[in-house]
Amino acid sequence: MVRRIWLPFFIAWMLLIVPTALAANEAEDFEQFMNERYVNKGWSAESVTQWGDAAAAVLYQGDKGLLVVRKGEHLIENTDAVLSSGYTVHMDTEDLLYLTVADGKETTTYDFYYVHNRWLLGGIRYTGQGPSERDIPIIEEILLNMLDDEISTDYLLEDENENILWRETTPPLPDVLTEDELDLANWSPFTCPVYCTGYMDRDLGDSSDIVRKRLFDRMKTGTFFADDAYVDGLINRDTLQFIADKPNGSRVLLCGSFAEDTGWQFVESSPLPAGTTMGVENFTSNLYFPTIYGGPSVQRFADGIWGVSSMISSPGELYFMGQNWISLDGNPVWSEYSCYGEHPWSDITAIDWNSIPLTAAEAQGQLDLGSWATPNSSNPEDRLHLREKAEKGSRSLGKFYNGAPVKVLKRGQEWTKVQIGPMTGYMMTKYLAFGSDMKKVKLAVPYKDTLHLTTAVTWLTAEGNTHTQILPGERIPSHILIGIHEDLWFFWDYMSNSFGQIQDSDLWDGNG
Repeated sequence: MVRRIWLPFFIAWMLLIVPTALAANEAEDFEQFMNERYVNKGWSAESVTQWGDAAAAVLYQGDKGLLVVRKGEHLIENTDAVLSSGYTVHMDTEDLLYLTVADGKETTTYDFYYVHNRWLLGGIRYTGQGPSERDIPIIEEILLNMLDDEISTDYLLEDENENILWRETTPPLPDVLTEDELDLANWSPFTCPVYCTGYMDRDLGDSSDIVRKRLFDRMKTGTFFADDAYVDGLINRDTLQFIADKPNGSRVLLCGSFAEDTGWQFVESSPLPAGTTMGVENFTSNLYFPTIYGGPSVQRFADGIWGVSSMISSPGELYFMGQNWISLDGNPVWSEYSCYGEHPWSDITAIDWNSIPLTAAEAQGQLDLGSWATPNSSNPEDRLHLREKAEKGSRSLGKFYNGAPVKVLKRGQEWTKVQIGPMTGYMMTKYLAFGSDMKKVKLAVPYKDTLHLTTAVTWLTAEGNTHTQILPGERIPSHILIGIHEDLWFFWDYMSNSFGQIQDSDLWDGNG
């Protein structure tokens, strides 16, 4: 457990007004110590810092690096913390040490705090060049915060004057790390269980799985799965997945998401095939079913239901699905291999996992197309009105392109009652393609699918509520613009099945 120790205001103020020059004796003592112990033996000091009775240095001898930290009589000599050139050290106070490594335009800084007579990792900061093709220079910064028995990560985009343009904070997770794992005396950036994105999601042998098991054991207390035993797990940016064995011997998938008012909440799947674990070769987010040497990945949809999002099978085929579509190449709108429809793999609580087809063709063969349609204008550049009432003069709720997902509520001879996302209205029946005819619809090129630097998105919900979110601005592959209403564009995030609106001014020109 690691917590930052914040000094009372008056102590911090006193530290600030005592210049380091008053510690001349300590500085001379450390210089002498460095010369006798290292420099005279062939080491070169590349970076040296000191505050009061605390000091640190980065030294090199040939291809070997060494980090030296001394506080009073407490001495650390770590050859694993400095693995290449480009490392520097800086002390902000006598109890706060920054270790920084620069690699081209990217820098990573590790914050160590002197707590319990140890230098313990308390935070990590990564700074690099932001996404390219911007109209102004952008800096990307990632801040790992380890405070108050929790770990969370801040993602930021900044301009060259350090003005924050966009910020997002991941849900907090319990701090399950030990002081030994974070102690600078034996620390290495390549073996530490946390990185600048939080708990490690890359393969570090057994250490990553140990951390995931600790998280599971901490988070299951007092829950409906308190008696389950951990098998495997996956930590995503804002969700958790745990494979666990129940006391009755069945194996299930537990999927967790976070809300401010309720904290972490988990959903339990129907029983998984025997022997299921996590990861299919480099597809680390897919479940592994031993009988087919492959398996599905799952994700949380906008309505809170978890369902299958992709499937990799033993023949080597990978295909994708959302809540109401299946596609070979992952894009349900602009692909000739896609189709909308209901399928039985959109809710993990009711899935027969052994029924998931091995190929996209088999999966699409089980789609129920009867309640879906899409606009079918002869000119793909045209758009079809969604009317408030079944009348030509009725107020338009928006105009939608060929390929937009249309849920059929009641089909009529002249007008069909439909739903697009959370919006309900009427479209002219003769301009809709139903069922298998959807595959015959001519599509336009993707429309203005690149966003400006920061874009305000108004998300639409079935309950009629809205909430605004700032997107970071890069093109998001799963966001497809499907229609327009005055100066607003409707877009569909087909992976999460969420719908939103953005201003036309937030789109780059030149995409249609």
